[in-house]
Amino acid sequence: MRTGAILTIGTLAIILGQVSILAVIKPPKGVTGQIQGKPFHMGEARLKKLGFNTASSGKKIEDRAQAYILELREGSEFFANREFDIFLGIDPGRGLAGRTLVSKPYVFSSDEYRKQLYGSHSGSRVGRGITAVHCNVRGCPTEMYSDRINCTVSFGKASNGFIDGTIRLILPGKNDASGWFRAKLEDLRSRTRTGM
Repeated sequence: MRTGAILTIGTLAIILGQVSILAVIKPPKGVTGQIQGKPFHMGEARLKKLGFNTASSGKKIEDRAQAYILELREGSEFFANREFDIFLGIDPGRGLAGRTLVSKPYVFSSDEYRKQLYGSHSGSRVGRGITAVHCNVRGCPTEMYSDRINCTVSFGKASNGFIDGTIRLILPGKNDASGWFRAKLEDLRSRTRTGM
């Protein structure tokens, strides 16, 4: 009687004599959903670190938050066929690795909305957490949301220029997405930008 273990990509098979136990290890489901009512199947993800969102009075900066954009894209062309852009803001000096950001679908200007975006930051004038979502379909107007965002984004550890994560997003209309992503990390702070 021979015993042994064989490991192949995506499949773990353990053979014990004449009894075979087969367990298939499937990778987590990539992000899927719909944008403006059209099916969405993510092909790539990017997490772009931008500069700071600031609020100032005269030349004095009164508040700032590190800005990021999580791009979930369908298609590999320069302009994606379909794309979710999730705008994030966090306290300066804190990274996203190991963090979970939650946005409840509060209505703009409600007390709950203000507490969610500015809550625990004394004197805060720049939003933290999930601040906006843009839903882009090539050839259609972009749908933009800064309130009524029902979303949870969880980030794992960053490694080799990528960060893994999961998302569950529900927006008004026909916009939703959920699943796993591996986002390429891009630091855009050193690039010359206009209009930011």
